Amino acid sequence: MSVFSALDTAVSGLASQSHAFTDIGNNIANSQTTGYKATDTTFADYVLNSEALEGSSSTTVARTQQRTENQGTITNSANKLALAISGHGFFNVVRDNGGSGSATTFQTRQLYTRNGDFSQNNDGYLVNTSGEYLEGYVAGADGQPNTAALQPINVGNITYRPDPADLPGAAIPNFTGVSMTSDGSVMASFDNGRTQLVARIPLATFADADSLDAQNGQSYSATVDSGTATLGYAGTGPVGDLETSAVEGSTTSLDTDLTKLIVAQQAYGANAKVVTTANEMLQTVLAMKQ
Repeated sequence: MSVFSALDTAVSGLASQSHAFTDIGNNIANSQTTGYKATDTTFADYVLNSEALEGSSSTTVARTQQRTENQGTITNSANKLALAISGHGFFNVVRDNGGSGSATTFQTRQLYTRNGDFSQNNDGYLVNTSGEYLEGYVAGADGQPNTAALQPINVGNITYRPDPADLPGAAIPNFTGVSMTSDGSVMASFDNGRTQLVARIPLATFADADSLDAQNGQSYSATVDSGTATLGYAGTGPVGDLETSAVEGSTTSLDTDLTKLIVAQQAYGANAKVVTTANEMLQTVLAMKQ
């Protein structure tokens, strides 16, 4: 291996350790972020020259590895609209197009998240702390969920659907609030003591969830490697369970990441030493020609 090859290898090592610093820093910064999935850094060696007389010359490349299947700690929440997934699955969410128009319009890209800290926004939609809109199967006039398409769930301006059991001439009951159930049902409550289905929340699972593409706001988009989403209700097949009035915490382990940070720092310093040593060797060669 020549001095120049050693320089190339050491510089690639510096770049790879910088990548690792970024991943570790993201994990530590998001140690308190709801639904955040900590990532790992993987390293791959690329051999550029393997001739026996010259020795092997190689570089290293770092990649961020998603760990979306790791389960975060579930804790109780005072938010009655909060949901936490225990096991496999993601909430289906979408973002709005922004702007100041009177009607909310939505982007076409489908996103998936474990951030289930939902609340009702000013327009009546259920959104999480990242501003993403929860989607589900919205109930029709017959009270059954329309499974033909996902729609953003709106719990504003809910009106009572007449029920055959209602007494003739009874006053129309008033809407009193909305609640979540562990089977993913969004239920509206009325002052006559009855509840009616607003929507049902399916969860998305993937053949390889760790191959999802990370987006802003703890959300992900599907890739060729992850496969397309398969929708199912909580507790059915491979789909995990839902816990109400609860949130899933970050999977960041501060002890582990601080240890990794020390290792990355030492590796970065070692690669920097190779660069300075190679530079000294080059200076020696140049001095010989003078």
